Amino acid sequence: MYRRSVIPNVFVPKYYAGGKKDVSHCECSRQSILYVLGQLLPDKNISVETIETVLGGAKKCRFKGRVE
Repeated sequence: MYRRSVIPNVFVPKYYAGGKKDVSHCECSRQSILYVLGQLLPDKNISVETIETVLGGAKKCRFKGRVE
């Protein structure tokens, strides 16, 4: 079962095999957002910060992107 995150087409697994929830898996979502923004804006300095995640106990995943 999957929950849709704030960014379209980025999914966060609700349950993992064995019931193990590891917040480090959320780094993949952060890196995906960073990659997409980097491809769209190659001449910009981009950073993405994890605000909250489902695996961390939040109701939804939120990331903060900064483009300079």
